[in-house]
Formats: sequence, C-alpha cells, structure tokens
Amino acid sequence: MTIARPGSRLGPYLSGFHRRWLTEQPEQRWQAVEGSLVFADVSGFTPLAERLAQRGKVGAEELTDILNDLFSELLDVAGRHGGDCLKFGGDALLLLFLGPGHPRRAVAAAEAMQATLRALRKEQGRLGGAKLDISMGVHSGTVHAFLAGRSHRELVVAGPAVTRVLELEAAAQGGEVRVSEATTAALAEPDRQVDDSGVDDLDEIGDPDGAPSAGIPEALRAFLDGSRREGEHRLATVGFLKFAGLDDLLAASGPDAVAVVLDELVAEVQRACTQMGATFVATDVDVGGGKIILAAGVPSASDDDDDHLLLATRSILETTAASPLALRAGAHRGRIFAVDLGSAFRRTYTVMGDAVNLAARVMGKAGTGQLVATQEVLDRRRSEFELDRLEPFTVKGKAQPIAAQVVGRAIGRRAERDGGSTPLVGRRDEAAAIVAACASARSGSGRIVELVGEPGIGKSRLLAHAVEAAEGLVHLRFEAGRYSLATPYFALRRGLREAMGLSLDAPSDQVEAALREVVATSAPELAPWISLLGVPLGLELPDSPRTAKLDADRRRATLQEAGVSLMG
Repeated sequence: MTIARPGSRLGPYLSGFHRRWLTEQPEQRWQAVEGSLVFADVSGFTPLAERLAQRGKVGAEELTDILNDLFSELLDVAGRHGGDCLKFGGDALLLLFLGPGHPRRAVAAAEAMQATLRALRKEQGRLGGAKLDISMGVHSGTVHAFLAGRSHRELVVAGPAVTRVLELEAAAQGGEVRVSEATTAALAEPDRQVDDSGVDDLDEIGDPDGAPSAGIPEALRAFLDGSRREGEHRLATVGFLKFAGLDDLLAASGPDAVAVVLDELVAEVQRACTQMGATFVATDVDVGGGKIILAAGVPSASDDDDDHLLLATRSILETTAASPLALRAGAHRGRIFAVDLGSAFRRTYTVMGDAVNLAARVMGKAGTGQLVATQEVLDRRRSEFELDRLEPFTVKGKAQPIAAQVVGRAIGRRAERDGGSTPLVGRRDEAAAIVAACASARSGSGRIVELVGEPGIGKSRLLAHAVEAAEGLVHLRFEAGRYSLATPYFALRRGLREAMGLSLDAPSDQVEAALREVVATSAPELAPWISLLGVPLGLELPDSPRTAKLDADRRRATLQEAGVSLMG
C-alpha cells in the first residue's frame, strides 16, 4: 500500500484521496468505498491556547511549535499504517484506511497514536505542560464521499459510516479507543498475512492540472504558500453552519440526490462568502450530516468583519430555505488562534480556541433555518437586522450565561456613530460646495454632490453637515451595502418608506396600507401595478390580472417605469 506524496505547494492541504479524485476523476460527484474510519479528538488545547495567548507573539510561536510537533507525530504514525487524513480540524483528525487488512491497520494505528501521545507527555517540555488526551472511534464499512461546489471542489465526507465513528468517539473517554461491531467482526476473521511493509512508501502525485488548488477555498489559496507560518492570536468572527438530515436523504433517495443537494449548498456558501466578504474555511463531519466553518477576520481583517459573516450566513439560510437538508447556524466574535499546522505531507489552515468552541455551541441553540449570534457580534455590526432576543443560556465551559439573539433578515444600515452632533472641523471647501448645492435646490435647480474618500476620513460627518445645510428641504436617504446585493431594489427601500412617512422597520401591513393610499390619492394610474411597486418596498403582494400576464423582461421594465412614476 502507498500513501500519496503531494506534488505541489498546495498538495499537503488536501488528503491523498481528495488529490487523486481531482486528478483522475474530477467530474465524478460521489464515491462509495469500502474502508475503515478512525476519528481522533484531541482534548486539552483550549486551556493551553488561552494560557499562551497571554504571552503575545512568543506564546503564539510556542503554541505553533507544540501543535506542529504533536500532529506531525500523529500523522506520521497514522501514515505508517496506511491512514489518509481526510479531515484535519483544529483538534481532530478523520483518517481513512483502504485496501487489504484495513480494519486491522486502522485499529493498530489508533493504538499507536495513543501510545505516541503517552510518550510525548512523558518528555519534558514537548507539550508545554498541557494535559492532552485523545478519545478515538474506529468503524469499518461503506464510506461515502462527495465533491461539491463551484469556485473550489470541496470534499464532503458524510453518511452512516461517519455517523457511527463519531458516535463511537463521543462515547470514548480520554485515552480510549472504541471499536464498532463491524470492525470487531473483521478483526475476528482469519489473519490473511497482509504485508504492511510498504505502507510508508510514498507515491508521487504530480500536479499537472492544478488539481490541489481546485480543492482549496479561494480566500486561502494565495495565503497558503507552502512555507511554515507562525500561528497568531487575533480577534475574529467565526460561524458554524450545520446541515442535518443527510443520512436520511441518502437512505431515501440515494447518493446521486445527495450529491446534487450538497453541490447546491456548497456553491451557495461559496457565492455568499465571495459576495459578502467572508471566508469559507472548511467542512467538517457531524452526526447525520456535516458542518461548514466560516470566518471573517482571517486570513485578513476589516472593520466590517461582523457584518460580513452575518450577511453571508443570512444570505445562505434564505437562499437554501427549500433544501431537503435542515440548516442552522451560530456566530461568535472573540480571540482565536489561526494557524497553519501539520506535517510535510499533510497540513491544514484552521482556527481554534475558546471563541471557536463557543460559536459551535451557540449554533446548537438555533432552530432550523435560524442564525443565532452572541452579543459580542451584534454590538459591533453596522447593518440592521430583525432580531429576536433569547433568554441567556449556559453552555459547557462557560460559568456565565451567554447573551445572544436570533438574527433575521437584513433591513438596512445602522445609524452612523459619528453623526451630526460633533462640530465639523476643516473641510471648508467641501462644506461650501454642499451649501451651494442646497441653495440651487431651493431655487429649483438640481445638483449632484459626490463624496469620495478612504474609510474613516470623515465622509459620514460631512454628509451629516449636508443634511444640516438642507434645512427646509425634504431629504430622503437611499443606501446600498453588502446586505443589499442579493435583494433587487433593496437600496431604494429606506428612501421610499421615508417618503411615505414610514420607518425602515415598519410592519408589512402598515407599508402596504401606505402604498395603496399614496397610489389612490397621488397616482391612481399606477393602481394595476401595485404588486410590482411593493417589490422595492420589501412587500410580497399577489399579482393583479395585468401583472400576471407579464413575462420576466416586461415585468422588470414595468416595475422600473412604475417606480419612477411613484417617486416623482
């Protein structure tokens, strides 16, 4: 048996199974292989990471060294038994063993990994004094894997075999290996004298077509240059998106149907992340389904990280509402450890720490189709959402209750914190141009003033000055933003509602009543098109006999013509 050696700088960030698939059968959507899975969860990292975080850069370097040391040893041991690391999270490994004797080699690898950790704990200084343990599960059977997505082809490992190995690991204590009935039965079969002497021979896989890069999220490709990077403690917003019901869908409809659903889901997550500025970090395994890990603030940060993650997640939940998989999400902001870790032949870029764990536990409080975010995220957001406050709840590892809210659809932009209450200093020429434009407006001559500048330079304060200078004039605010990208005409919503004397968060029945009154009193000729006029106002109204007859192109043109007339 051989283990595939990566043939490019990005090769180590994919399993050998994933690389071969992308190289040899990239159009194949799913595979079902007979093999053994080992799931190993290393506990004790969070206290170590929290302690070393207090030492700044030196602590980050020490933690990086410890993680690389530990996982290099564990991956090396697994590799000598033919184990291929399919999923490599911050503190867990999912290993696949294929070929003759895979149940025996999987169990032997698990025992050897336990022995390796015990030996490392005895060596002074190797683990930084951390009390690390591994709980493990081993199961043999049919393993289902899927390639999903468009901007990169993500390997999703899911199905009954994954569920079983996760259940076994969850039942194991630290230092234990739980083995399934199927694996036990295979071990009881007569020894066929499988020759394992060649399992650590490395078979070179070249990268003629850029296969490894096709399996890595876009935001990470340029960042992962193959060189060893020190991990870093940083503030970031982390989200978990869980999809459940996959095992049931697989049993009812088969792998072809599951492959289509997963491809649509992953493609939608990729689209939302690209559009909203979030990072698709990885997929992970879960009982009955799986998880997608999202982040904002890694590998690069911005002032709007919280908005980026919330908007991306809300967009995903809204556009996948009809999916046969049950989706739920959680988000939290805090200090995380972002690290590129592993061995020369298998690496990962991941996020870990208490804030990551809390994001996953907050997800557990969400109902189907819901996003729950902690107050740490919501306090920093600049976008306005429909919110439903939850009663504070307790989670594992936290002494104090967690404050969080259910985050609904985006409804606009929050009021700027640097409003018009502070004096305007400087900007005399710009302020004079605005005053002149307001004077022209009073005399009946239209003007446009455009404010352009770097973030934080004072555009919002200057705009507030413009409103102050426009005393006696009607002023309406129309605004765009990332929250409006997926919703046609969203940028018009605030201004149109304000023109009708309504707030942005006014209830739909109140908005509909105001629209009908305005049309009846000021523009009765638009009455047949009220259902179309409701779209930029955020309403879903039934078609009239005339709008029902319009095709898509004519419908769009009619909406725009009627909208211009209404604004006039």
